[in-house]
Amino acid sequence: MNFLVTGGTGFVGKALVTRLLEEGHQVWVPTRRREESRTASLHYLAIPREGELLPVSTMRALDGIINLAGENIAGKRWSPEVKRELRQSRITMTRSIVESLRELEKQNSLEGIMKKQPFLLSASAVGYYGTSRAHVFTEDSKVGKGFLAHLCQDWEREALVARDFGVKVALLRFGLVLGPHGGVLKKMDLPFQFGAGGIIGDGEQWISWIHRDDLIKSIFFIMEKELEGPLNIVSPQPLLMRDFMKGLGKVLGRPAWTKLPSPMARLFFGEMAEELLLEGQQVMPSRLQEKGYTFIYRDIEEALRAIYNK
Repeated sequence: MNFLVTGGTGFVGKALVTRLLEEGHQVWVPTRRREESRTASLHYLAIPREGELLPVSTMRALDGIINLAGENIAGKRWSPEVKRELRQSRITMTRSIVESLRELEKQNSLEGIMKKQPFLLSASAVGYYGTSRAHVFTEDSKVGKGFLAHLCQDWEREALVARDFGVKVALLRFGLVLGPHGGVLKKMDLPFQFGAGGIIGDGEQWISWIHRDDLIKSIFFIMEKELEGPLNIVSPQPLLMRDFMKGLGKVLGRPAWTKLPSPMARLFFGEMAEELLLEGQQVMPSRLQEKGYTFIYRDIEEALRAIYNK
């Protein structure tokens, strides 16, 4: 099969592209830099600017699009400029994909080409639900409040426009993605290396997480089952911040004894602290479980030991 993977050079995207290539698929990856492909099955193309479309010839060859594009949500303090970058990097690419699909349908109709539209798997996040310490969220839960909730809602709306012209759309609401050599763990384990690992805030905030291997496996599962609509890509065993940090410390063989009080977290990280660090959400993968998905890693300690080869 032929796939377009946006965000294909990122922490999740690289692993997904590798898996697709291993299974014999052709993959197109938009990129800002000029890249030299090391295999005939991997093709690079320029990221479209705002208002630009992807080439019709490329779009016509595709069976599926996996949209993972977006700047790192926790990469920088949330200034007004950074917030604009976070929105633009997600909304602009998604809109370009959708408008390219619209143009493809138009061109196929004009040329009398009868070809099924590619499906679209578009990333989102559990931030869609806002934050809560008491509520358990499923795909049926309503959108929450806050910057992340509004960003995810707008991001998903852009993707869902593609349904108007026959595209099957799945919305992938990712939890905290854990994996080797990057991602959030690269930042979280650093204090432990200096004996200063510990919790942020009171430790009672929920963390809904997913091992990167399960994330990629779930994408293949969703494609195989032709699932549509929102899907929570999280482990069925969310846990509290204090338990997560204790588990990380145990696997690393370092104590989780320090504590960053909430006021200090707000001072250091600003608005981002409230939504990403001091509050969280307990999210369940209800639809994946209903459809029969089998998790590789359900338990956090097992997942962390696999990541660190412990």
